[in-house]
Amino acid sequence: MGGDGFFLAGLRPDWVHVPCDANRFEGNDASYSPNIAFEATFSSANVFVNNIAHGGNYGFWLGFSTANRLEGNTISANRRAGIAVENGIDCVVEQNTISGNAYGILLWSKYVAAFVQAVPANDTSRNWLIAANQLIENEVAVRIAADQDHGVRPLPRTTPRCPLPHAHTLRANRFHNNRENIQARGVEPPLID
Repeated sequence: MGGDGFFLAGLRPDWVHVPCDANRFEGNDASYSPNIAFEATFSSANVFVNNIAHGGNYGFWLGFSTANRLEGNTISANRRAGIAVENGIDCVVEQNTISGNAYGILLWSKYVAAFVQAVPANDTSRNWLIAANQLIENEVAVRIAADQDHGVRPLPRTTPRCPLPHAHTLRANRFHNNRENIQARGVEPPLID
């Protein structure tokens, strides 16, 4: 019940990118964080398996991250989102139970000048595999959006634009009793099979 349950940050306050990569979190319970249960920003190749993220603002926040994997986690009753990622690339979300969140999975792009210098490859949201998850009773199960603030509010028109979010694949997910299953705003349509 502190700030964040687990916090990894691969960016120093002076905007220098530093490694915070290839960690494994398995079987942890970071529930009831008033902010974020598991945060891993500006990092890559982190793996989260069979963890619990219940009752916070966000279950997982992985902004500007690359090649992270979330598998077998229980992510429920988070006020803002179960999984929230801005400008994340090459990530896998597989076989998780994501239920009762405002947004189950929330992916978006956002231009931040300092971040463009620090992590130029993370120029948008792209190349995600979202597979075999249970998405149950979320307000919105999956939202993918371009040029957003926290994934849900359009940025001012004067803000530079990112490339369109693209190459998202949703495969063999189970959607049950969500108010809305999929929202795609200003993005290349995801592949759904």
